[in-house]
Amino acid sequence: MPFHWVRMPSSPPTQRRNDVRQICQRHGAKLANNEIYYENDDNVAFALIEVPDDPAQQQALLSELGATEAVGKVSSDEKAAGKHPPPNHP
Repeated sequence: MPFHWVRMPSSPPTQRRNDVRQICQRHGAKLANNEIYYENDDNVAFALIEVPDDPAQQQALLSELGATEAVGKVSSDEKAAGKHPPPNHP
């Protein structure tokens, strides 16, 4: 399964992490390390999410998260097998 590094709105942090986890489960995705991350801006959170292969499911997930940016990634094994990351979303 490919990944997205997602930038999304957040507040409060603990509740948002729980919300993101539940949203991922609803869409067949998995929150990596069961955690979201922050920089200095308290209103923005980041998460590495293992997303479903289906682009429509990926888009539904990103929409429900309120993602402002999502950068597609693949693992080392996927890259070695010739797989390509999902497209980035602005």
